[in-house]
Amino acid sequence: MSLLGHFRRFGRLPNAGSILVLTILAGLSEGVGLAVFVPLVAHMAGEGAALPPPFSAISTVMNALGLTTSPAMLLVAIVVLMVASFTLILLQRNLISHAQYRFAQKSRTELFTALMNSRWSCLSRQSSGEALAGLVQAAERAGSAMHHLGLFIGGLPLLAIYCALSATLSWPLLLIAGALGVLMVLSTRPLMRQASRVGKEMTDAEENYTFNAVDRLRAAKLAKVTGSEKAVITTVVDIGMTVSEVKTAAQSNANMLFFVLQVGPVILIAAAIGIGASVLELPASLLLVFLLVMARVAPRLSSTQQAYQAYIVNAPALDQIDRRVEEFAIEAESADDVLPPFGGLNRDITMDRVSYRYDKDDIPALNSIELVIPNRSMVALVGPSGSGKSTLMELISGIRTPTDGGVLLDGVDLATLDPRTWRRRIGFVTQDTILLNDTLRANLIFSHPDAGDEEIDEALATAHLSDLVHELPDGLDTVLGEGGIRLSGGQRQRVALARALIGKPELLLLDEATSSLDNESESAIQKTLEAIAHTMTIVVIAHRLTTVRNSDMIHVIEAGHLVESGTYDQLIAASGRFSILHQAQFA
Repeated sequence: MSLLGHFRRFGRLPNAGSILVLTILAGLSEGVGLAVFVPLVAHMAGEGAALPPPFSAISTVMNALGLTTSPAMLLVAIVVLMVASFTLILLQRNLISHAQYRFAQKSRTELFTALMNSRWSCLSRQSSGEALAGLVQAAERAGSAMHHLGLFIGGLPLLAIYCALSATLSWPLLLIAGALGVLMVLSTRPLMRQASRVGKEMTDAEENYTFNAVDRLRAAKLAKVTGSEKAVITTVVDIGMTVSEVKTAAQSNANMLFFVLQVGPVILIAAAIGIGASVLELPASLLLVFLLVMARVAPRLSSTQQAYQAYIVNAPALDQIDRRVEEFAIEAESADDVLPPFGGLNRDITMDRVSYRYDKDDIPALNSIELVIPNRSMVALVGPSGSGKSTLMELISGIRTPTDGGVLLDGVDLATLDPRTWRRRIGFVTQDTILLNDTLRANLIFSHPDAGDEEIDEALATAHLSDLVHELPDGLDTVLGEGGIRLSGGQRQRVALARALIGKPELLLLDEATSSLDNESESAIQKTLEAIAHTMTIVVIAHRLTTVRNSDMIHVIEAGHLVESGTYDQLIAASGRFSILHQAQFA
């Protein structure tokens, strides 16, 4: 990336303009303070007449003001200027540090927002580990990259001011020192290239580690029950060793750079003393102040170069976040105000020759499905695993869009409406119960945070969970643990059902909600469904055919095709595919 590109990236840092202004003011303050040293030293050495402009003019002004007769006053002025410079630099560094964490938070916000606003077809492909790596490690490293970029960009005006001051002291000596400085910078180029390579390797290694660690933690129960802890630990430790090796390489590269930047200035200053005294025959006052400036330039050059190296190491995280935000933005759903809102369901939901392919070259997951779900009816979708039932439910909810055909709400194509306004009227319960490591109350009002106690109590009563609240030590404010581990499987599923009922949805989707429950828990959910039947539209996916016994209509789906429809008794009497499934389950 060119220097202009780095400046454009620096412009993304909060308060970038203020950082540059503070840097320039600090440089000017320090430059003036160092410039005043020349006539002071010259006067003390009796070399006032030999000073070149503008230092001879400064000396004349000092003489006219009588300051040369009071070196102590002049020293105080120099100290004040230098302290002012250091104070401004302190403010600049604090501003950069503050901007670093604001930028990291902004990166996390942009990435998480873009991820959550992307289509389900994109979101469902993301791994939790990769997302976590982006939100934590990549965002922190992106902030660190901008911190060091701020130090690098902020150091350039100071170096320019030092060079301008050095040129007024002795431009030939500055050219020589500059040539030596360029050689020192060129000697660090291989280290810069290595830093860039190692920085990308570090980004990839950290993402891989987080992905695998999260993946293995999800399998912790399986590992414990089967005695597989050693295999899990070995896998994560081996990947962690790769991260350690890459970071060690990065630190070794940084240490070598530090060595070069410490040795280089020593050689530069020694050369300046030798050439200035023996070849250029500079006055002692000029040479002394030049060396004083070089003594300020050398560590500044070193720290600026080290800041650039640290920026290069961490810059891949910036590219990673920018790339992923851009990818998610391409997959973003339409904004809330682009399409008209859903106005309410009065008649039915119609699948109008609906087909869906996950990829254009795949065989259809659903093929020309035609069915009608009357308003406030209970409809069941049954069939073998992989037949397309869950895909059909995702199309009904609007988180996927049909490849062909359309999902019609009272005759209006869902694709022409704002899907979020439709989804806000949906309650959803899955086989894999989704509960947060939070209070029971927080879990219940997840989709409707403004729900009051009366609405919560009603939902709990409908889901046959009122007794549970009294059994928990802190009632609704009891923390359920990760995945709701404090509750039994049946209780977790009923909490999910109660959550789905809060907000009085127009459509309730149950995706295998009873497949892993005991008979008592299944019976409780059946009673809940009977209580709410015909108060809302209910669509049920079930392998347990007892769950769909009281459905108004059952649709049998197989290999993406609708093969049979009817009531429970009608399908049994028809001796078709449903009857075969029924016999296999109850044989």
